[in-house]
Amino acid sequence: MLEWEVLEDEERPLPRLAEERARQGWEQWRPWLVLWALLLAAAVGMFWWRARQQELALRADLLQAIEAERRVMALGTPAEATNLIFGLVDPDAPETWRNQYWYQFAGSRAIPEPPRLGAVRLEEEGTLALVETLWTMPNVPDPAAREVIEPRAYRLANGQWRRTPLPIEEEAEKEELQTAHFVLIAPPDDLAALTSDPALRLDLEEMWQHIDANWPRQWLADTLIYLNVEPDEMAFLIGTQTSERTILVNSPRFAASKIALDSPLSLQAQYRLRVTTEVIRRLTMGQIGTGIFGEMAFTFRGILDQLQEAEARHAALTDEERRAQRNHWREQLDGAWLSPFTDPGYRSIVYTPVQAEQREQQQLAMAFVLEYLVETEGVEVLGRMAQEMARTRPGFAALCKQVTGLTEAELEARVREYVATTED
Repeated sequence: MLEWEVLEDEERPLPRLAEERARQGWEQWRPWLVLWALLLAAAVGMFWWRARQQELALRADLLQAIEAERRVMALGTPAEATNLIFGLVDPDAPETWRNQYWYQFAGSRAIPEPPRLGAVRLEEEGTLALVETLWTMPNVPDPAAREVIEPRAYRLANGQWRRTPLPIEEEAEKEELQTAHFVLIAPPDDLAALTSDPALRLDLEEMWQHIDANWPRQWLADTLIYLNVEPDEMAFLIGTQTSERTILVNSPRFAASKIALDSPLSLQAQYRLRVTTEVIRRLTMGQIGTGIFGEMAFTFRGILDQLQEAEARHAALTDEERRAQRNHWREQLDGAWLSPFTDPGYRSIVYTPVQAEQREQQQLAMAFVLEYLVETEGVEVLGRMAQEMARTRPGFAALCKQVTGLTEAELEARVREYVATTED
Protein backbone atom coordinates (compact mmCIF):
# COMPACT_ATOMS: atom_id res chain seq x y z
CA MET A 1 0.00 0.00 0.00
CA LEU A 2 1.43 3.36 -1.01
CA GLU A 3 1.87 6.07 1.63
CA TRP A 4 2.38 9.83 1.00
CA GLU A 5 4.88 11.65 3.05
CA VAL A 6 4.73 15.44 3.28
CA LEU A 7 8.14 16.99 3.35
CA GLU A 8 7.64 20.43 4.99
CA ASP A 9 11.18 21.56 4.46
CA GLU A 10 10.82 21.28 0.72
CA GLU A 11 7.66 23.45 0.35
CA ARG A 12 7.97 26.42 -2.03
CA PRO A 13 5.35 29.16 -2.91
CA LEU A 14 3.91 29.01 -6.39
CA PRO A 15 4.83 31.93 -8.64
CA ARG A 16 2.23 34.79 -8.79
CA LEU A 17 2.52 35.62 -12.43
CA ALA A 18 -0.78 37.58 -12.63
CA GLU A 19 0.16 39.86 -9.75
CA GLU A 20 3.59 40.46 -11.18
CA ARG A 21 2.19 41.43 -14.55
CA ALA A 22 -0.38 43.77 -12.93
CA ARG A 23 2.37 45.48 -10.96
CA GLN A 24 4.43 45.97 -14.08
CA GLY A 25 1.40 47.38 -15.91
CA TRP A 26 0.70 49.90 -13.10
CA GLU A 27 4.31 51.01 -13.09
CA GLN A 28 4.06 51.56 -16.84
CA TRP A 29 0.90 53.73 -16.66
CA ARG A 30 1.52 55.58 -13.38
CA PRO A 31 3.44 58.51 -14.92
CA TRP A 32 0.66 59.06 -17.43
CA LEU A 33 -2.04 58.95 -14.75
CA VAL A 34 -0.13 61.44 -12.62
CA LEU A 35 0.21 63.72 -15.64
CA TRP A 36 -3.51 63.45 -16.42
CA ALA A 37 -4.35 64.25 -12.76
CA LEU A 38 -2.10 67.31 -12.87
CA LEU A 39 -3.67 68.49 -16.13
CA LEU A 40 -7.16 67.99 -14.71
CA ALA A 41 -6.25 69.91 -11.56
CA ALA A 42 -4.77 72.71 -13.65
CA ALA A 43 -7.92 72.85 -15.81
CA VAL A 44 -10.17 72.93 -12.74
CA GLY A 45 -7.97 75.59 -11.16
CA MET A 46 -8.04 77.68 -14.34
CA PHE A 47 -11.82 77.32 -14.56
CA TRP A 48 -12.21 78.35 -10.92
CA TRP A 49 -9.83 81.29 -11.37
CA ARG A 50 -11.72 82.52 -14.44
CA ALA A 51 -15.06 82.11 -12.67
CA ARG A 52 -13.70 83.98 -9.66
CA GLN A 53 -12.37 86.81 -11.82
CA GLN A 54 -15.71 87.07 -13.62
CA GLU A 55 -17.53 87.13 -10.28
CA LEU A 56 -15.23 89.86 -8.96
CA ALA A 57 -15.74 91.91 -12.12
CA LEU A 58 -19.52 91.45 -11.89
CA ARG A 59 -19.58 92.51 -8.25
CA ALA A 60 -17.38 95.52 -8.99
CA ASP A 61 -19.71 96.64 -11.80
CA LEU A 62 -22.81 96.16 -9.63
CA LEU A 63 -21.22 98.00 -6.72
CA GLN A 64 -20.39 100.87 -9.07
CA ALA A 65 -24.07 101.10 -10.05
CA ILE A 66 -25.13 101.01 -6.39
CA GLU A 67 -22.62 103.71 -5.49
CA ALA A 68 -23.90 105.91 -8.33
CA GLU A 69 -27.40 105.65 -6.86
CA ARG A 70 -26.10 106.50 -3.40
CA ARG A 71 -24.37 109.66 -4.64
CA VAL A 72 -27.48 110.92 -6.40
CA MET A 73 -29.67 109.99 -3.42
CA ALA A 74 -27.47 112.13 -1.16
CA LEU A 75 -28.18 115.17 -3.35
CA GLY A 76 -31.90 115.21 -2.60
CA THR A 77 -32.57 117.47 -5.60
CA PRO A 78 -34.65 115.43 -8.06
CA ALA A 79 -35.64 118.41 -10.18
CA GLU A 80 -32.02 119.22 -10.96
CA ALA A 81 -30.90 115.57 -11.08
CA THR A 82 -33.70 114.12 -13.20
CA ASN A 83 -31.38 113.11 -16.03
CA LEU A 84 -28.96 111.54 -13.57
CA ILE A 85 -31.75 109.63 -11.85
CA PHE A 86 -33.29 108.21 -14.98
CA GLY A 87 -29.82 107.37 -16.27
CA LEU A 88 -29.62 104.85 -13.43
CA VAL A 89 -32.82 103.06 -14.41
CA ASP A 90 -33.58 100.26 -16.83
CA PRO A 91 -35.07 102.06 -19.87
CA ASP A 92 -37.52 99.20 -20.36
CA ALA A 93 -38.86 99.35 -16.79
CA PRO A 94 -42.59 100.23 -16.51
CA GLU A 95 -43.26 103.96 -16.36
CA THR A 96 -45.15 103.69 -13.06
CA TRP A 97 -42.19 101.97 -11.43
CA ARG A 98 -39.77 104.54 -12.86
CA ASN A 99 -41.83 107.38 -11.39
CA GLN A 100 -41.91 105.65 -8.00
CA TYR A 101 -38.15 105.27 -8.23
CA TRP A 102 -37.82 109.00 -8.93
CA TYR A 103 -39.84 109.86 -5.82
CA GLN A 104 -37.31 108.03 -3.66
CA PHE A 105 -34.89 110.89 -4.38
CA ALA A 106 -37.35 113.63 -3.36
CA GLY A 107 -35.38 114.41 -0.21
CA SER A 108 -31.76 113.99 0.70
CA ARG A 109 -31.09 110.90 2.77
CA ALA A 110 -28.32 110.62 5.31
CA ILE A 111 -26.13 107.65 4.39
CA PRO A 112 -23.39 107.37 7.02
CA GLU A 113 -21.46 104.57 5.30
CA PRO A 114 -21.29 103.33 1.69
CA PRO A 115 -23.29 100.19 0.99
CA ARG A 116 -21.75 96.76 0.54
CA LEU A 117 -22.76 93.96 -1.76
CA GLY A 118 -24.07 90.69 -0.38
CA ALA A 119 -25.35 87.69 -2.27
CA VAL A 120 -25.71 87.97 -6.07
CA ARG A 121 -27.77 85.67 -8.28
CA LEU A 122 -27.86 85.90 -12.08
CA GLU A 123 -30.93 85.05 -14.09
CA GLU A 124 -32.19 85.41 -17.66
CA GLU A 125 -28.89 84.27 -19.19
CA GLY A 126 -26.83 86.62 -17.09
CA THR A 127 -28.72 89.82 -17.95
CA LEU A 128 -30.63 90.14 -14.67
CA ALA A 129 -28.84 90.34 -11.32
CA LEU A 130 -30.74 89.86 -8.06
CA VAL A 131 -28.63 91.30 -5.28
CA GLU A 132 -28.61 91.96 -1.57
CA THR A 133 -27.48 95.50 -0.78
CA LEU A 134 -26.06 95.69 2.73
CA TRP A 135 -26.41 98.96 4.65
CA THR A 136 -24.80 99.72 8.00
CA MET A 137 -26.51 101.75 10.74
CA PRO A 138 -23.54 102.84 12.88
CA ASN A 139 -25.60 104.60 15.57
CA VAL A 140 -27.64 101.54 16.56
CA PRO A 141 -26.32 100.41 19.96
CA ASP A 142 -26.79 96.68 19.30
CA PRO A 143 -24.07 95.51 16.85
CA ALA A 144 -26.26 92.59 15.74
CA ALA A 145 -28.95 95.02 14.52
CA ARG A 146 -26.70 97.44 12.63
CA GLU A 147 -26.72 95.68 9.27
CA VAL A 148 -29.86 95.76 7.13
CA ILE A 149 -30.48 94.02 3.83
CA GLU A 150 -32.22 95.64 0.90
CA PRO A 151 -33.16 93.35 -2.01
CA ARG A 152 -32.64 94.91 -5.44
CA ALA A 153 -32.56 93.94 -9.09
CA TYR A 154 -30.32 95.26 -11.87
CA ARG A 155 -30.57 94.63 -15.59
CA LEU A 156 -27.72 94.78 -18.06
CA ALA A 157 -28.70 97.49 -20.57
CA ASN A 158 -26.31 98.97 -23.12
CA GLY A 159 -23.37 97.42 -21.34
CA GLN A 160 -24.27 98.89 -17.92
CA TRP A 161 -26.13 97.55 -14.91
CA ARG A 162 -29.24 99.61 -14.25
CA ARG A 163 -31.87 99.41 -11.56
CA THR A 164 -34.94 97.43 -12.58
CA PRO A 165 -38.04 96.14 -10.78
CA LEU A 166 -37.64 93.07 -8.64
CA PRO A 167 -39.29 90.09 -10.35
CA ILE A 168 -42.80 89.69 -9.04
CA GLU A 169 -43.00 86.47 -7.09
CA GLU A 170 -46.34 84.85 -6.68
CA GLU A 171 -47.36 85.76 -3.15
CA ALA A 172 -49.33 83.34 -1.04
CA GLU A 173 -52.92 84.38 -0.49
CA LYS A 174 -53.24 86.92 2.30
CA GLU A 175 -54.50 85.86 5.69
CA GLU A 176 -56.54 87.81 8.23
CA LEU A 177 -56.20 88.13 11.97
CA GLN A 178 -59.06 89.95 13.67
CA THR A 179 -59.09 91.22 17.23
CA ALA A 180 -61.68 93.31 19.04
CA HIS A 181 -60.72 96.57 17.32
CA PHE A 182 -58.29 95.68 14.50
CA VAL A 183 -58.03 93.50 11.41
CA LEU A 184 -54.52 92.66 10.23
CA ILE A 185 -54.40 91.49 6.62
CA ALA A 186 -51.04 90.27 5.31
CA PRO A 187 -49.19 87.54 3.41
CA PRO A 188 -48.47 84.59 5.73
CA ASP A 189 -44.78 85.45 6.27
CA ASP A 190 -45.53 89.07 7.11
CA LEU A 191 -48.44 88.12 9.35
CA ALA A 192 -46.21 85.73 11.27
CA ALA A 193 -43.50 88.38 11.65
CA LEU A 194 -45.89 91.10 12.87
CA THR A 195 -47.56 88.82 15.40
CA SER A 196 -44.73 86.54 16.56
CA ASP A 197 -41.33 88.17 15.97
CA PRO A 198 -40.46 90.12 19.16
CA ALA A 199 -38.54 92.67 17.09
CA LEU A 200 -41.61 93.51 14.97
CA ARG A 201 -44.65 92.45 16.98
CA LEU A 202 -47.38 95.06 17.45
CA ASP A 203 -49.66 94.74 20.47
CA LEU A 204 -52.56 96.63 18.94
CA GLU A 205 -55.18 95.80 21.55
CA GLU A 206 -52.98 96.93 24.43
CA MET A 207 -52.42 100.17 22.54
CA TRP A 208 -56.17 100.65 22.04
CA GLN A 209 -56.91 100.00 25.70
CA HIS A 210 -54.37 102.61 26.79
CA ILE A 211 -55.76 105.25 24.40
CA ASP A 212 -59.35 104.38 25.35
CA ALA A 213 -58.57 104.74 29.06
CA ASN A 214 -56.71 108.05 28.83
CA TRP A 215 -57.71 110.05 25.75
CA PRO A 216 -60.97 111.95 25.10
CA ARG A 217 -63.65 109.42 24.25
CA GLN A 218 -65.18 111.74 21.65
CA TRP A 219 -61.94 111.57 19.66
CA LEU A 220 -61.72 107.79 19.42
CA ALA A 221 -62.56 105.88 16.26
CA ASP A 222 -65.72 103.82 16.76
CA THR A 223 -65.05 101.28 14.02
CA LEU A 224 -62.64 98.48 13.19
CA ILE A 225 -59.29 99.65 11.84
CA TYR A 226 -57.78 97.58 9.04
CA LEU A 227 -54.02 97.23 8.57
CA ASN A 228 -53.42 95.95 5.07
CA VAL A 229 -49.82 94.83 4.47
CA GLU A 230 -49.01 95.23 0.78
CA PRO A 231 -45.42 94.26 -0.16
CA ASP A 232 -44.11 96.78 -2.69
CA GLU A 233 -40.47 97.48 -3.44
CA MET A 234 -40.96 101.16 -4.23
CA ALA A 235 -44.02 102.14 -2.19
CA PHE A 236 -43.76 104.25 0.95
CA LEU A 237 -43.68 102.53 4.33
CA ILE A 238 -47.15 103.95 5.08
CA GLY A 239 -49.29 104.26 1.98
CA THR A 240 -51.51 107.12 0.96
CA GLN A 241 -54.68 107.16 3.01
CA THR A 242 -57.53 105.47 1.16
CA SER A 243 -60.09 105.61 3.98
CA GLU A 244 -60.34 106.44 7.66
CA ARG A 245 -60.65 102.74 8.44
CA THR A 246 -57.73 101.35 6.41
CA ILE A 247 -53.98 101.79 6.84
CA LEU A 248 -51.89 100.61 3.91
CA VAL A 249 -48.57 99.30 5.26
CA ASN A 250 -45.56 98.07 3.35
CA SER A 251 -43.85 94.83 4.24
CA PRO A 252 -40.87 94.95 6.62
CA ARG A 253 -39.02 93.10 3.86
CA PHE A 254 -38.89 96.37 1.90
CA ALA A 255 -38.28 98.74 4.83
CA ALA A 256 -34.52 99.15 4.38
CA SER A 257 -34.85 101.84 1.71
CA LYS A 258 -37.44 103.78 3.73
CA ILE A 259 -35.77 104.24 7.11
CA ALA A 260 -33.22 106.69 8.51
CA LEU A 261 -29.83 104.98 8.33
CA ASP A 262 -28.29 107.46 10.78
CA SER A 263 -30.93 106.74 13.42
CA PRO A 264 -30.07 104.95 16.69
CA LEU A 265 -33.21 102.86 16.15
CA SER A 266 -32.90 99.57 14.31
CA LEU A 267 -34.89 98.85 11.17
CA GLN A 268 -37.42 96.84 13.20
CA ALA A 269 -37.78 99.58 15.81
CA GLN A 270 -38.32 102.26 13.15
CA TYR A 271 -40.90 100.04 11.45
CA ARG A 272 -42.78 99.50 14.73
CA LEU A 273 -42.67 103.21 15.49
CA ARG A 274 -43.95 104.32 12.08
CA VAL A 275 -46.82 101.85 12.05
CA THR A 276 -47.74 102.58 15.67
CA THR A 277 -47.76 106.33 15.04
CA GLU A 278 -50.18 105.88 12.15
CA VAL A 279 -52.41 103.57 14.18
CA ILE A 280 -52.64 106.09 17.03
CA ARG A 281 -53.47 108.86 14.58
CA ARG A 282 -56.31 106.76 13.17
CA LEU A 283 -57.52 105.86 16.66
CA THR A 284 -57.92 109.58 17.36
CA MET A 285 -59.30 110.39 13.92
CA GLY A 286 -62.04 112.69 15.23
CA GLN A 287 -59.59 115.06 16.88
CA ILE A 288 -60.26 118.12 14.70
CA GLY A 289 -63.83 119.16 14.13
CA THR A 290 -65.23 121.76 11.79
CA GLY A 291 -64.81 125.35 12.87
CA ILE A 292 -61.07 125.14 13.70
CA PHE A 293 -59.29 127.11 11.05
CA GLY A 294 -56.23 129.20 10.41
CA GLU A 295 -53.61 129.81 13.06
CA MET A 296 -55.55 128.00 15.79
CA ALA A 297 -55.82 124.85 13.70
CA PHE A 298 -52.13 124.96 12.87
CA THR A 299 -51.12 125.26 16.53
CA PHE A 300 -53.66 122.66 17.62
CA ARG A 301 -52.57 120.24 14.92
CA GLY A 302 -48.88 120.65 15.77
CA ILE A 303 -49.44 119.98 19.49
CA LEU A 304 -51.67 117.01 18.73
CA ASP A 305 -49.05 115.52 16.40
CA GLN A 306 -46.50 115.77 19.19
CA LEU A 307 -48.83 114.04 21.67
CA GLN A 308 -49.60 111.25 19.22
CA GLU A 309 -45.92 110.73 18.41
CA ALA A 310 -45.04 110.65 22.12
CA GLU A 311 -47.71 108.02 22.72
CA ALA A 312 -46.33 106.00 19.79
CA ARG A 313 -42.78 106.14 21.17
CA HIS A 314 -43.93 104.75 24.50
CA ALA A 315 -46.12 102.10 22.89
CA ALA A 316 -43.63 100.91 20.26
CA LEU A 317 -40.14 101.34 21.74
CA THR A 318 -38.32 99.79 24.64
CA ASP A 319 -36.81 101.92 27.43
CA GLU A 320 -33.36 101.39 25.92
CA GLU A 321 -34.54 102.45 22.47
CA ARG A 322 -36.15 105.61 23.83
CA ARG A 323 -32.97 106.52 25.71
CA ALA A 324 -30.92 106.01 22.55
CA GLN A 325 -33.28 108.24 20.59
CA ARG A 326 -33.20 111.00 23.20
CA ASN A 327 -29.40 110.95 23.22
CA HIS A 328 -29.48 111.18 19.43
CA TRP A 329 -31.73 114.24 19.70
CA ARG A 330 -29.22 115.78 22.12
CA GLU A 331 -26.50 115.33 19.52
CA GLN A 332 -28.70 116.91 16.87
CA LEU A 333 -29.39 119.96 19.03
CA ASP A 334 -25.69 120.22 19.93
CA GLY A 335 -26.39 122.79 22.64
CA ALA A 336 -28.81 124.86 20.54
CA TRP A 337 -32.23 125.57 22.02
CA LEU A 338 -35.36 127.21 20.67
CA SER A 339 -38.07 127.55 23.26
CA PRO A 340 -41.01 125.22 22.59
CA PHE A 341 -43.29 127.83 24.14
CA THR A 342 -42.44 130.59 21.66
CA ASP A 343 -44.59 130.77 18.54
CA PRO A 344 -42.22 131.12 15.53
CA GLY A 345 -44.89 133.14 13.77
CA TYR A 346 -44.77 131.56 10.32
CA ARG A 347 -47.41 129.24 8.93
CA SER A 348 -46.15 128.31 5.46
CA ILE A 349 -45.59 124.70 4.52
CA VAL A 350 -42.53 125.83 2.54
CA TYR A 351 -39.62 126.98 4.69
CA THR A 352 -36.34 128.73 4.10
CA PRO A 353 -33.28 126.76 5.27
CA VAL A 354 -33.10 128.87 8.44
CA GLN A 355 -36.81 128.41 9.15
CA ALA A 356 -36.53 124.66 8.52
CA GLU A 357 -33.68 124.39 11.03
CA GLN A 358 -35.59 126.44 13.60
CA ARG A 359 -38.71 124.36 13.07
CA GLU A 360 -36.74 121.14 13.64
CA GLN A 361 -35.15 122.55 16.80
CA GLN A 362 -38.52 123.60 18.17
CA GLN A 363 -40.09 120.24 17.40
CA LEU A 364 -37.24 118.49 19.23
CA ALA A 365 -37.71 120.88 22.16
CA MET A 366 -41.43 120.05 22.32
CA ALA A 367 -40.62 116.34 22.13
CA PHE A 368 -38.18 116.76 25.03
CA VAL A 369 -40.86 118.52 27.11
CA LEU A 370 -43.20 115.56 26.61
CA GLU A 371 -40.44 113.03 27.30
CA TYR A 372 -39.59 114.87 30.52
CA LEU A 373 -43.23 114.93 31.63
CA VAL A 374 -43.61 111.20 30.92
CA GLU A 375 -40.42 110.48 32.89
CA THR A 376 -41.58 112.52 35.87
CA GLU A 377 -45.38 111.96 35.85
CA GLY A 378 -45.94 108.78 33.87
CA VAL A 379 -47.18 108.13 30.33
CA GLU A 380 -50.78 108.92 31.41
CA VAL A 381 -49.84 112.60 31.38
CA LEU A 382 -50.17 112.55 27.59
CA GLY A 383 -53.81 111.54 27.89
CA ARG A 384 -54.45 114.26 30.47
CA MET A 385 -53.00 116.80 28.04
CA ALA A 386 -55.26 115.48 25.29
CA GLN A 387 -58.25 115.76 27.64
CA GLU A 388 -57.34 119.37 28.39
CA MET A 389 -56.99 120.10 24.67
CA ALA A 390 -60.46 118.71 24.07
CA ARG A 391 -61.89 121.06 26.70
CA THR A 392 -60.07 124.36 26.22
CA ARG A 393 -57.78 124.05 23.16
CA PRO A 394 -54.90 125.97 24.77
CA GLY A 395 -51.49 126.72 23.34
CA PHE A 396 -48.56 124.52 24.32
CA ALA A 397 -47.32 126.72 27.18
CA ALA A 398 -50.80 127.06 28.71
CA LEU A 399 -51.45 123.33 28.23
CA CYS A 400 -48.28 122.37 30.11
CA LYS A 401 -49.08 124.78 32.93
CA GLN A 402 -52.64 123.48 33.28
CA VAL A 403 -51.40 119.90 33.54
CA THR A 404 -48.27 120.37 35.69
CA GLY A 405 -48.95 123.55 37.66
CA LEU A 406 -45.48 124.80 36.72
CA THR A 407 -44.86 128.17 35.14
CA GLU A 408 -43.40 128.33 31.66
CA ALA A 409 -40.01 129.43 33.04
CA GLU A 410 -39.92 126.70 35.70
CA LEU A 411 -40.77 123.90 33.28
CA GLU A 412 -38.40 125.13 30.57
CA ALA A 413 -35.51 125.35 33.08
CA ARG A 414 -36.12 121.75 34.18
CA VAL A 415 -36.39 120.50 30.61
CA ARG A 416 -33.19 122.27 29.55
CA GLU A 417 -31.35 120.61 32.43
CA TYR A 418 -32.84 117.29 31.29
CA VAL A 419 -31.64 117.91 27.74
CA ALA A 420 -28.14 118.81 28.90
CA THR A 421 -27.69 115.46 30.67
CA THR A 422 -26.73 112.54 28.45
CA GLU A 423 -28.35 109.30 29.58
CA ASP A 424 -26.30 106.15 30.12
